[in-house]
Amino acid sequence: GHLFKKIPILLRFVIAAGGLCMMVPGGLTDVIGIVLVAAVFAVQPATAQLTFDGQRVTLDQDGMAVIEKPVGTYQYTVSAQGYDTQKGSVRLTQEEISAITNIDLDARMHTLAITSSPPDASLFVDGTPYGQVDKMDGGIELQEGTHKLKFIANGYDDYEQTLSVGPGSPGVRCR
Repeated sequence: GHLFKKIPILLRFVIAAGGLCMMVPGGLTDVIGIVLVAAVFAVQPATAQLTFDGQRVTLDQDGMAVIEKPVGTYQYTVSAQGYDTQKGSVRLTQEEISAITNIDLDARMHTLAITSSPPDASLFVDGTPYGQVDKMDGGIELQEGTHKLKFIANGYDDYEQTLSVGPGSPGVRCR
């Protein structure tokens, strides 16, 4: 969804991109006649890091980037903390003004075993209710990263804990 709203704006930017470029059939050309084609990336999460042709590329606040390169095949890597890294290649051809690549990184998820005393305490993770602990057979799935857990039970003081979730994370026990 987010990519299609921006394509016309980005393509206008690419066409008008350079005082030293001119429009030719199939793309832009620089002053020495090399055809430039736009590699357009739409990346989620927008905080990810994009490396294109060995160079780090800055994404805008929406996770968009436009890179002008000569015709050819280029390698890219997209990574973000708590997400699986994605690698691939983009083929830029003279027949197209741009090559659009939409990348949604997959969050790394981990199962976290939860126990509490009393067992019917309610669990909130980052402010979102997860239900009663005694009804969480097999634990809960959380994205890799830091989370704030809060346990609430009648007759008990609320208990809060900040937890870093990653490979081999321990379970949480609240008493």
